[in-house]
Amino acid sequence: MLITARAPARVVTPLVPSITCGTVESRSIVEPIRNIIKKKHVNGYYWEAECIKIDPGNKKVYCRSNLNINGNGKEEFDVDYDYLVIAIGARVNTFNIPGVEENTFFLKEVEDAQKIRRTVIDCFEKASLPTLSNEERKRLLHFVIVGGGPTGVDFDGTMFY
Repeated sequence: MLITARAPARVVTPLVPSITCGTVESRSIVEPIRNIIKKKHVNGYYWEAECIKIDPGNKKVYCRSNLNINGNGKEEFDVDYDYLVIAIGARVNTFNIPGVEENTFFLKEVEDAQKIRRTVIDCFEKASLPTLSNEERKRLLHFVIVGGGPTGVDFDGTMFY
């Protein structure tokens, strides 16, 4: 068994919004892929890489490491396979709305939740400064959550609580 993935861990994604407010610690919802392989007692390998090409005729997968090795860029390698299972994951959809990419925080990965948490805490800290006007304080403490799906609703409930 061989696993290549962009991220080195499996994340319990329904709990990601809870990281933003500190209800759950990130290490509590992350399981390293290497640990999963070890627990299953299978002969397996894991490489932190992304698939860049599949050659079904020769049964090869071409990969690029996510790690910058010796400052020489990301190393590429190929892997032979007998059976290939593809699980592609998902990317955030901005619906081509101008400004979304530059002015919003997404909430799909642990790193996203940690970034939101740091930003919210920074806003609270800045808002507590005695030299701020009420207008500036109100601006810093104004948060908008866009998205009424499970993640948006969960995050909203966690922030409000």
